[in-house]
Amino acid sequence: MQTNLYSTESLLHLNSLKSLVPETLHAYATYNSAVLKAGALNRKEKEIIALSLASAIQCPYCIDIHTRSAKTEGASLEELSEAIFIAAAVKGESTFMQQEEITGQSNERNECQETCKNFFDSAFQAGKLSPKMKEIIALAVSHLLKCSYSIKKYTKNAQAAGVSHQEQMEAIFIASAICSGGVYMQMANMISVYNES
Repeated sequence: MQTNLYSTESLLHLNSLKSLVPETLHAYATYNSAVLKAGALNRKEKEIIALSLASAIQCPYCIDIHTRSAKTEGASLEELSEAIFIAAAVKGESTFMQQEEITGQSNERNECQETCKNFFDSAFQAGKLSPKMKEIIALAVSHLLKCSYSIKKYTKNAQAAGVSHQEQMEAIFIASAICSGGVYMQMANMISVYNES
């Protein structure tokens, strides 16, 4: 019996979907390919965004695949690290923003709140990724999280950073694909467990 659900060998189980649900698998593969195809955002940018989103949903299979794909497209370890910190900051900040909305305590700052804000701000500092790219990632993560406060903030920030409507839409489609992909990848575990029981 397999004790580690995350095993790259488990991905081989996904091949059985070709006979189990061929039409749906084909539709999913076509959708995923279309979303990650170069457009207003190039392949490297799309894979960096995909990795940040995969990290936000904590899908080890997705992280593995998109790290390898981003590296193949020329992304550096520094760029990938910055992208993941953007996802971490937006995910943390969205939780914080919702708390502020509920409690109405946005003006009361304590030491913990200040350190949170410093982290959030630090993630957006200039680095290997352009400020525009960081805003695109933040927009995608906010949509992935479905946080209306973050969506509003990062849509406004993206527009101010010069992110085109097409770039915004492509980033949002990547978020959609990663949401679907994170679930899809878990079928490898399901099939493995099913076959063992």
